Amino acid sequence: MKIALGCDHAAYEMKEAVKSFLQIKKFEVVDVGTFSTDRVDYPDYAQKVCHEVLKNKIDGILIC
Repeated sequence: MKIALGCDHAAYEMKEAVKSFLQIKKFEVVDVGTFSTDRVDYPDYAQKVCHEVLKNKIDGILIC
């Protein structure tokens, strides 16, 4: 199963933990970011996850 995953800067560590868990459970993770704790706007990453969900007909997780 494939799943899109995204977050803002405040949830970066949580996203990485969730991503590791999903990969252990054999999910294919589409990580759309963010990729650090540098400040970002959450809606930018929400839009990326939504794009993956709609385009590829997969589930998504947003963390903020």
